[in-house]
Amino acid sequence: MIKVEDILNLDLDKIGSAPLKEAIKSWIKDYNKEEDKKLFAKESQENIDKLFGMAKKYAPEAIKAAEKKESKDKENSETAVLTKKLVKEVIEELTELDMTLDGEDQTIIATVRHDLEDTLGEADNSKFKSQVTKAIRSFEKAESNISESKTSKKAKVIIAKLSITPKETKPKSDESEKSQTAILTNELVREVIDELTDIEIDLEGQDETIIATTRLELEEALEKKEQSKLHKKVEKAVESFKDWAMDIDDSKAKKAAITSMNKLFNALGEPLLNADGKEQKESEKERSKRILAELQELKPELDRCRAVVSEANKKKRDAEGAKPKKTRLTQLKNKLLSIAGLIPPHLKENLDVQKKTEKILLTAHKELVSAWGMDKVKAKPGADAIKEKFDALEEKKEVKKKVEVPTETEIIKHLKSLSNDKLVNDAAYILSRDLDRVKSWIEDSKEQRAKVEEDLAKYIISSEDITTYLKEIGFKK
Repeated sequence: MIKVEDILNLDLDKIGSAPLKEAIKSWIKDYNKEEDKKLFAKESQENIDKLFGMAKKYAPEAIKAAEKKESKDKENSETAVLTKKLVKEVIEELTELDMTLDGEDQTIIATVRHDLEDTLGEADNSKFKSQVTKAIRSFEKAESNISESKTSKKAKVIIAKLSITPKETKPKSDESEKSQTAILTNELVREVIDELTDIEIDLEGQDETIIATTRLELEEALEKKEQSKLHKKVEKAVESFKDWAMDIDDSKAKKAAITSMNKLFNALGEPLLNADGKEQKESEKERSKRILAELQELKPELDRCRAVVSEANKKKRDAEGAKPKKTRLTQLKNKLLSIAGLIPPHLKENLDVQKKTEKILLTAHKELVSAWGMDKVKAKPGADAIKEKFDALEEKKEVKKKVEVPTETEIIKHLKSLSNDKLVNDAAYILSRDLDRVKSWIEDSKEQRAKVEEDLAKYIISSEDITTYLKEIGFKK
């Protein structure tokens, strides 16, 4: 049985057919937006099998590329995956989420954010990973207490980026490697067998033997309960027929047998045979038409799946009941805080812009509370949240000021003094690159090493974790 991961791991850039690529992207989009992913995957198993089968048939390189990537990912060390840069990105996303919350939900998100911030000061990589794992586990225990399912879902998606525990994977059996294609079914094979039986009746000698042999091979295929084994047997039968088709002397029988067998060639994505037994050359237009026809067959099943999942979601919402609405004061606070996040990137660290923006938002908050006749005491937490937001931005800027930043040239000079092994490890860790690839670059030539040194220096200079990275490479002013 094909799994969701097999679809998610497809390299869509390797799929030349735009309709097939869009169909797979559409399925992935539906899957990602569903809260109950297990139900969606279960209900759309037929679509999973058929979409993967079509990818295998029309773009096998998309599967090979995915398998190659998966294999490479397993070879990479965890260090190449989990970096302080990634943790920093997650913290920033949690901060954005935190600003839209209040009560216990805000406390839970703020706690995991603080736990992750504490990990950034750990120089030892193994301890760093251990602390991140501990923070994730703490969040998983508290996550069930989040009142808003939307908040819980968003937080889980953000935290999932830090997952460093590889899941155990069972060796793939033949069944998982093969999938039933979009239109290869037991019914189709039976239909072809019946047609070959009718053709065989009026034949004798070699012609009868060729048709009878093909028919028997297809009947053996039908005895296989597993679709992957049926697929293999049918492939073997059509390949055998292809070798002998031109040797059928009876032109009428040859044409009828080829017409019948072409149904299986089509289902397997193989080139069809001409009346003389030679392969037809399929044009791009014909190929696209065939793909569109197969995709059209998927639509009813996909619509049924969406309807089932939609109904299940409706029942779940009805069972949970109406969720309490946020107070108008909370909504006002969140809206004003979101405006603070709209400061253009090139002005975010401009202290004058920050102060002006803070003043405007505090004034707006005060005047709206007054105009709407709201309780000023109850509105105070909103004003405090705005002040805390900008105090945090100012504090962040002050911390960066205190760091004595070396020049790019000074860092490059230091990097040139490092051994190949040290540079390889530092570059792979800081740049989040594959260890073996960085090693090949550095050992390839002096020019390649110089390029790595330059890229690394530029990255360190522009990073918010510059102090950590300078310590990592052993730089001393």
